[in-house]
Amino acid sequence: MRTAIGRLFAICACLWLAGVGCGDDKQVPVAPSDPGASSLSTPDGVPETPSSSASENGPADTAVPPGGALDALTAGPDAEPLPPVTAAQPELPPVPPVAEPPVTPVPPAEPIVPEANEEVFPAPRSGQATARVNVRVGPATDKALLGTLSRGDEIRALGQAGKWLRIRVPERMPLWIGAQFVELPAGETFPAVGTLKGDKVRARSAGDLKAPILKELPRGTQVEVLGKTGDWLKIKAPADVTAWIYADYVELGGQLASGPASSGIGSGTRVPEPPRPPETGKTPETAKGPDVVKAPEEPTGTVELKGPGVGVFAEAEDAYRRAQAQEPPDYSEAYELYRRARAVKGLPAPVAAQCDRRLAEIGPKLTAEQAKQVDDKLVAERKEKIRALREEVIKIQTQIQSADRVFTAEGYLTQSPDVAGVPGPYKLSVSGVLMYYLKPAGPAVKLDRLVGRQVGVTGPKRFVPGWGTEVIDVFEAQQLGAGKSE
Repeated sequence: MRTAIGRLFAICACLWLAGVGCGDDKQVPVAPSDPGASSLSTPDGVPETPSSSASENGPADTAVPPGGALDALTAGPDAEPLPPVTAAQPELPPVPPVAEPPVTPVPPAEPIVPEANEEVFPAPRSGQATARVNVRVGPATDKALLGTLSRGDEIRALGQAGKWLRIRVPERMPLWIGAQFVELPAGETFPAVGTLKGDKVRARSAGDLKAPILKELPRGTQVEVLGKTGDWLKIKAPADVTAWIYADYVELGGQLASGPASSGIGSGTRVPEPPRPPETGKTPETAKGPDVVKAPEEPTGTVELKGPGVGVFAEAEDAYRRAQAQEPPDYSEAYELYRRARAVKGLPAPVAAQCDRRLAEIGPKLTAEQAKQVDDKLVAERKEKIRALREEVIKIQTQIQSADRVFTAEGYLTQSPDVAGVPGPYKLSVSGVLMYYLKPAGPAVKLDRLVGRQVGVTGPKRFVPGWGTEVIDVFEAQQLGAGKSE
């Protein structure tokens, strides 16, 4: 009896620990066959006999089937299975959503507005410069110069307006923007990728507020920064920035593997057709048609000024832009060319002023050795030029002395009578006949030393009213046969 009561207490304790009260409707059956022992049913209904060494407080070696203590104590042949008991999970506080940083949308690039008579290629066309040709910001020779292409340089043509081709700006021709409008990574090491933090940031052809504007870039645009000079950043030209070159100096190839919209030029323009032959008897320059533009003469490597030294100045400007595209820039060639242009007599005033500005800008950027090399080279060339000029003068003088002289007149020189109104103080006679009156053209001509001799004189003839004999204004007089001149 005590053993049964002990087992009952054990069962109640297990049920309490498992969360099941002793007052539930389910009861544990006890076999009545043995008054001194109790029989429990295992989950699959096989009776289990308790150990004979049980103490008064309960069995010492009761086996727990794999189903768990609660299933073992409540299961039986006729018992309904209890629903599984799961441990209560502690409720966790809700996690607040993480706010993502706002993303500033980058506006799409604006389409390029085509010119009035421009024909847009359905896809970019490859091309190659056949000569040294200028790259300009617009389709006309009065547009600002962006740079110069050399023969053989590759281009990508997007369209054509008359005799001008729209091309993508070559990679070696950078653009310039104000440094205050660009957010750069820490350290300012170049090349780097920067983000524009201003609205309508102007990209110019040079680091100067007077330089022409090629594009206005929107806020958030990412640009590849190549270097920095003062308050200006040198950037790689974006893909949608275009320029113009004269078509006669370009050999176009086929279309590149690109979609129809790859040119980036606004829609609505017509697809170019093969050029029609000119009208019979007319050259392409004089043929009539809506797309035929008379070819202006596009000077290669020159600026829109004429005069001494302008060609050298244009070469200096090209060298200056090439130096800006280098990293680090080397201005020694441009410095030398600006010095040469500045030394030319009669250099136009605007060109001279620009040379002075460039020299003041790039002079301090040269090392002492570079400046000395340029100075020594220019001095040596000047000395060589002076020596060559002297040799040329000596050669000409020798040729003059050895050549047969041709005089205006030859004869016997005498003095004129001291009579008022005589047109010349000297006379030139042949066989006693007066031929000309002679008058020195300047104080350097001393005819009095040749009086009474056969002479040859050089000078213009003129007629004096009232006198029947012409007068010669003598520039040079020489005694015949003596090699002496006055």
